[in-house]
Amino acid sequence: MENISILKKPTGSITMFLIKAGEKLTPYTIPFETFVHVITGAVEIGINKKILSLKQSEYLLIQPHKVHFINALKDSKINLTIIKSGY
Repeated sequence: MENISILKKPTGSITMFLIKAGEKLTPYTIPFETFVHVITGAVEIGINKKILSLKQSEYLLIQPHKVHFINALKDSKINLTIIKSGY
């Protein structure tokens, strides 16, 4: 897995993750909204014990304080945008 910081500011950040099929981001939680955008590939995202599947060009918003993980079903490129404004 490789991560590339695209933007980092006091109000948030954008990080691109390059994840090989079968790799996982372990469960974690943050106190901010997280926008997940699948650029290529396919992933499973677990949010508070619910599993969602996203493929290329799909996205979702994870609310603050929600435990979540990402599992790559295919080699994938995803952008994670952390939105800190308002906190």
